Amino acid sequence: MPPGHHVAARRRGIRALLLIFSIVLPTGCTSKPRKAEVTQAATPPAAPTGSASGGRKGVERSESAPHVERTAAARTYWIGGAADKAPFLGYGPHHHVLHVMNAWRDALPGEHHYCGYHELDEIVREVREACTRGSATRIIFIGHSYGGATAMRAARRLEDEGIEVNLLITLDPVWGFPVASPRRAGRWINVHQRLDARDALACVPLLGPPLAGVTCVVTGSSFSDTVATVGRQLGRQAGADVNIEMTQSHGEVSAMLQRALDALPPDLDPRSGAIGLDGEQPPR
Repeated sequence: MPPGHHVAARRRGIRALLLIFSIVLPTGCTSKPRKAEVTQAATPPAAPTGSASGGRKGVERSESAPHVERTAAARTYWIGGAADKAPFLGYGPHHHVLHVMNAWRDALPGEHHYCGYHELDEIVREVREACTRGSATRIIFIGHSYGGATAMRAARRLEDEGIEVNLLITLDPVWGFPVASPRRAGRWINVHQRLDARDALACVPLLGPPLAGVTCVVTGSSFSDTVATVGRQLGRQAGADVNIEMTQSHGEVSAMLQRALDALPPDLDPRSGAIGLDGEQPPR
């Protein structure tokens, strides 16, 4: 068998897959995390100084685990992209955002809800009902990839109803079409990759996405970055309070979240050990 035969066959397979995604799905999607990315995402962050977590290790919980943690003051909605919570075109679910949620939930007091990008209506309804009952004083959205665009859309719908999302974190949001930004989110942190000529090519109708995908394969992009480019990354958002340009891969959700939280002022940091959104003073 000639040298390089396996590499060439693999690249042809990836190109065929990208062509299917580009034709069947002209909108954004998230990628299957590589093994290394899942390991990184499932590693609990270091507990902050004075943290109420007491240095406990994060324990993976199933999707059906109870939502309520130490306080009901804050409700955090973790929104994954395509193929994250539910299968997409026969692919997934890989539960990448669920792994990240389980790694971070001890550092973020309150209720935690794992959602998919396709559950926009359910997210809006749950937040509305929680605010009506008075069981939520702070709403936090953390959305990755296609879920980042859903977080933006949900925040805008809620503000049309007079409900404010106190903290919106979008992690390299992806969507096939332009998304209207929330007008008055309490604080919006957007972490994104730098857009380049391949992203511009992906915006060209019909032939643009498959050509951008092939270009990514030829230039050696990772699978997650390639699929994000084909799906159309939204990049910098003019309406965000803070835009952070990252060098991490599109699939490194936990690292992006760390960057976003570190950019928050102490009075808005939801992590335990700070004067966070739950209104509690840090332990002494």
